[in-house]
Amino acid sequence: MRAFIHHTIRASILSLLLVATTGCISNSLLKSMIRQNLSQNGTFPNWIGIHKNPKVGDFAEHQALDGSVIRYEILSQKGPYYEISQRHVNASRSASVLLELSFNLIVDKDGNVQEGYVVDLTSGERDRIRIAGPGENGYVSNVEVVTNRRLLPESVVTPAGEFAISEFRVYEYYLYQKGVLVKGTQTQLIHPDVKFQIVRLRAGIPGCHSRKNDSKFCSGRPGAKTSD
Repeated sequence: MRAFIHHTIRASILSLLLVATTGCISNSLLKSMIRQNLSQNGTFPNWIGIHKNPKVGDFAEHQALDGSVIRYEILSQKGPYYEISQRHVNASRSASVLLELSFNLIVDKDGNVQEGYVVDLTSGERDRIRIAGPGENGYVSNVEVVTNRRLLPESVVTPAGEFAISEFRVYEYYLYQKGVLVKGTQTQLIHPDVKFQIVRLRAGIPGCHSRKNDSKFCSGRPGAKTSD
């Protein structure tokens, strides 16, 4: 989701990845720069969508617009809180450093974010990232789930299967777009059998055509692309 970390971190690390493509910077140095930048200036979303009855080991793999695949997984549970990781399982050569990082959130069963970290998968070191407040990059508000009494005209087909959508979730969020903080909306087509619920995203950003901002996910359900 654009409220998932994948989208909110892009504004913070895009310039660093551009530097990497134009200069001789090792992944080790670039990783250190990304961690420092995020810990000092970054924000993680204050809310993410999560499925009912979450369990350790639940996961889904989502395909982004650029072709990269991001895996969301519940790593652990401590009392009423869950640690969710987001990490790339593939990436372009210029962004290969992302394969060595995980972006983790501590959330409650309703998806309200308590803490956020960027984790170095090689060393295990983690840096705490501030959670977005009102009007900041990544801040989510006015979340609403709408039940469509009549199913959408067509089902959504993903590598994990075909899903007939009867619910969608809409919310507002803040995101850096070309260096400017803008307020947008996002619609998530959701399904109760899918881990993290999202089957497809549709973002509405000022100045952007909605169709170009559709993201089709390799979301899964038990026995499909996710955990059993």
